[in-house]
Amino acid sequence: MGTEYDSAGVKVVTNPRVGVWTRGTAWRVERDLTIGTETGMPEYQFGRVVDVEVRPDGRIYALDQMSARVRVFNSRGEYLFSFGGLGEGPGELSNHEPLGALAVLADSAGDLLVVDRVSNRLNRFTGDGEFLGYVDLGVQSGRVEPIVSAVLPNGDHLVHRVVRDTWNGILRVGSRDGRILDTLLAFSLQPRAWGLAQRNAQGRTEALMHSPLWAILPDGRVVAGRSDQSSFQVWGPNKRLEMVVRRHEENPVLSESGQERYLDRLMEIWETMFKDEGESEEWVEEQIGRGREVYIPPERLPAVTGFAWGPEGTIWVRAARPVELMTWHVLYARPPVREFWSRNWDVFSADGRLLGTVVLPPRFTLLRIRGLYIYGVEEDDLGVQRVVRLRLQTH
Repeated sequence: MGTEYDSAGVKVVTNPRVGVWTRGTAWRVERDLTIGTETGMPEYQFGRVVDVEVRPDGRIYALDQMSARVRVFNSRGEYLFSFGGLGEGPGELSNHEPLGALAVLADSAGDLLVVDRVSNRLNRFTGDGEFLGYVDLGVQSGRVEPIVSAVLPNGDHLVHRVVRDTWNGILRVGSRDGRILDTLLAFSLQPRAWGLAQRNAQGRTEALMHSPLWAILPDGRVVAGRSDQSSFQVWGPNKRLEMVVRRHEENPVLSESGQERYLDRLMEIWETMFKDEGESEEWVEEQIGRGREVYIPPERLPAVTGFAWGPEGTIWVRAARPVELMTWHVLYARPPVREFWSRNWDVFSADGRLLGTVVLPPRFTLLRIRGLYIYGVEEDDLGVQRVVRLRLQTH
């Protein structure tokens, strides 16, 4: 590992390909709890769990977007109660995929905040599910994208705001009145972020739009980067850039053959989907030809696909998976980089050193890390979801 400081005093850490963990010291996970069933009691049957939150007393809050409800379980996975419900009234949520109710977050007071993209509301509930009111996340003007949301230690809420062609960044918003309090971080302008493809003069559009990625750390710092970059940054609560962490190599520009490989896979997915829908061979061939004329292959594939924080001050960086593993969801994923989510998370120490990689179970999506426990959703071959808690073995 190499460490240096630039002229502005920013710490720059360059990591080797292999982390410091050895075979005997590498962190591993083991299954600790599974909630959910394919048949039986309806309280344990999930439709589309998009987020999970955990309170200090061990209660697990699973936001099921399909039913527009938050289901609550105790630390042993036993069902307690639900709140929410489909609708537009007080305390009700939307179930539109993928932009309905999409995040459940606990604040420092113990209340639950449920972000609803369709209504642009930040709904507040007590830990027992009593509705306390909501604030409007319209944030005055411009489009708000609470695709990633977070709560600061002081209870303020963070939302990602995109004003087309002019601004892209993270705003600090009062969670009780919706007022804009501050700009936490502004990203370099990316008018195509979150899949807003714009056609060029020839009427063609990018086949993959990269996204800014970020997460809030427990101490209020922000880790941020772009999906097509191998490095990431850590920003202090005072909005000062504190550290740049570089992985072992830069994300390369795709060769011509690499670009073609991406388009080939995309058209293969497209073709399979059309045929499954019963379209004629002639029609499918015409659409595939049109697709090749319309789409511009990406310059780079994703290098990272998400950030999280873990025990002992660690920063977790989710790697990208190969193009060959893309599915038809890539045509509708929002943001598009979601289709590249990998099982592998690279773990960095608080000072930017690469420790090693934690490999999560197949079909498991990490949603929260709380202490030594990892909470997420597992989906089987039939599409049945279960909420799973993993225990992290660190020593």
